[in-house]
Amino acid sequence: MGRVVLALAGLAVGSRGYAVADPPAHPPTRAQTVEVLAYGFPTIDERDLGVLFTADLSPLDGGPRLYDNVKPKRIARHEVDKHLYRASEMNRVDGGGQFLFVGLDVQQTETHDALVFHSHEVKDVIAIDDSSQRSAVEPPPTAVFYLAEIHMGSTVDLTMESDYVENAQTLSALFAQGNVSASKAKAVATSTVNLHGLGVTDITGEGVFSTDLDQIRNNFRADPAPIELVFRTIPGRVYEPKMIARVVNETAFKLADTKVRSWNLQPGKYRVIGTSAPNGLAIIWNGAVECDEPAEAEAQRVATTCAVHTSATLLIRNPGISHDFADELTTGPTETMNLFVARLPDPVEVADADTTRVVNFFDALVATTIRDSKSCDKMASEVNALIDANVEVVALSHRLKNSAEWLTTHLNNGLARLKPAVQRCASSDLVKAAFQRLH
Repeated sequence: MGRVVLALAGLAVGSRGYAVADPPAHPPTRAQTVEVLAYGFPTIDERDLGVLFTADLSPLDGGPRLYDNVKPKRIARHEVDKHLYRASEMNRVDGGGQFLFVGLDVQQTETHDALVFHSHEVKDVIAIDDSSQRSAVEPPPTAVFYLAEIHMGSTVDLTMESDYVENAQTLSALFAQGNVSASKAKAVATSTVNLHGLGVTDITGEGVFSTDLDQIRNNFRADPAPIELVFRTIPGRVYEPKMIARVVNETAFKLADTKVRSWNLQPGKYRVIGTSAPNGLAIIWNGAVECDEPAEAEAQRVATTCAVHTSATLLIRNPGISHDFADELTTGPTETMNLFVARLPDPVEVADADTTRVVNFFDALVATTIRDSKSCDKMASEVNALIDANVEVVALSHRLKNSAEWLTTHLNNGLARLKPAVQRCASSDLVKAAFQRLH
């Protein structure tokens, strides 16, 4: 049976607790199982077995159960397990509060990395008896899962939050050694440490001050409670999890003055985080891309979410030229950079073949004009050649220019970059004649 484990705001984790980028493939004919921590489901117990849920695990209030006669069976388990979870701004997903650890709002820690040592003890498992009678009522279209199992026991979570770029590698190395001492974490990194429990009672009054697992064991008594819920897909329905894929994760790479690195990206929604020291970096896109933060000529930290509508290239530059039309180089040191790019599950409007042709032509026009800004005769010649090779595309652009808001934005942004170059040749009749052909 296929299985996906969800925790930390919907972050998928594998058997060892580390984030995975791609969802496992599930044949449509096989049931899919999703396990979630019981945080956010405080009122669920065995009376809710068989209740229907949507794809984002929201209960369908007033909806039918999948089974008319629910006969829970209880299986003694007595298992103790430990996992290491890691969440950061690269792995955010708006899954709602039901997936969040108590006191740990991953969705709002934009500049932070969170490491969670999750220890849980399962006393027993309450599951639906396989002989339960299937309801004759057809589940509503929004129903995807039913609650199939409830794991009773206790959990303790020690969380450490810290700046991602500054301390993530240090904390990752610390956790990899199996050391979860809060005092040591504070000593090696600037971090916020929190302790949370479920199904446990503080028996000494000192539990809140516990900083490692030995102190936790001495200060807390387990009072079994629902700690994990198992949801299974309704027969005939398929769950397609929205996963976040980290497509670029490069740390501490060097980029000399004026040098550029590039990465090719397919259409989609992306979260881009870049840092550079000592001076800064510049992010440049080739392709139809809309970002929620304007590009800067140079910045020590860039954090932006971008909708990529065509195949595009992301370029990171160590700025040696302050502007497109600078006459002199501004030299600087080699920069140490970090770049993280995550593909988000949000849909974007993908350009069709005709729109892609228009975008490619327009981008080539902008690049040609800027490149030839110091030679008006050359600009006129190459613009004419480009138009001659794309007569059909020019006509197509007039029909499509108002077809999509993102396309209009892309064209307007390109015109803004192109305008200073054309103004340099404002007195050239050849340049005027060439651009007149675009009307």
